[in-house]
Amino acid sequence: MMRLRASLVFLLLCAATAARAAPDYYSPASILLFADHLFKEQDYLRAAYEYERYLFIQGAEDPFTQEILYRAGKSLQCAGEHLRSLDLFGALLESTLSIAERHKVKYEIGLTYFRMEQYSDSLSFLQTHPGESGAPDAALLTSANLMMLGQWQQAEEALKSCSTSLAEPLREIAREGSSMRRKSPLMAGILSSFVPGLGKIYAGEYGDGIQSLAFIGLLGTLSALSFRSDGIDSIRGWIYASAGAVLHVGNIYGSVVSAGRFNGLQEETLLQDVRDTIPLCSELPHVP
Repeated sequence: MMRLRASLVFLLLCAATAARAAPDYYSPASILLFADHLFKEQDYLRAAYEYERYLFIQGAEDPFTQEILYRAGKSLQCAGEHLRSLDLFGALLESTLSIAERHKVKYEIGLTYFRMEQYSDSLSFLQTHPGESGAPDAALLTSANLMMLGQWQQAEEALKSCSTSLAEPLREIAREGSSMRRKSPLMAGILSSFVPGLGKIYAGEYGDGIQSLAFIGLLGTLSALSFRSDGIDSIRGWIYASAGAVLHVGNIYGSVVSAGRFNGLQEETLLQDVRDTIPLCSELPHVP
């Protein structure tokens, strides 16, 4: 009997020790660690939820409230919840922050607009808030917005005083955009007016251009032969001539469109490079 009681006491002591040693998974510290883990695993929406849960438990008295609010906003931004992200960053910007922290939040607001493809809004926000123009990352984002709006030379100017690691790739993209050889839609239309298909060849669509030249040329030849054989009243001649004229007008319009498409494809390649160069998510700063 005594041995049984001793065993029970020993088991109770072991259980109590294990209970004290087990981590409290519902404590604010554990929630914060779990949220950081989710962010690193790119599970951004769940990370945002955990950061917000931490803030709800801790309340405004927590010394790291502003940093955790920033993390929640960043997580929502990375998850594509842009409007909710803007709400959190906006609330954070209204609180008391250091100059460096305010700059960080302003940049994230500009980046959120950029990811929403609201480039004019992003550019306007960055340019109308004091202290933004001299910051390296703000200069990068300003330049990126200018390029997305087709203002390549202005983007080069914005990067002149920037020396960060991302400045040179963006500078190279801006130079390519400024010197990009564009096709004139007007010239493409004029060329096809004189020689069917020549405008498409000018716009880089060689196969379509040669096909148009051959087909419209064939209709013109058939029309001329029909008129020569049957006279001006030749029904076949008028059918061939009408079909050729319609195709010729369509070819002129198509050449204008082709030149615009050529320019658009060139620009889109560069613009995608801009999107890929601006970082979306990065490591979060350490909270003691």
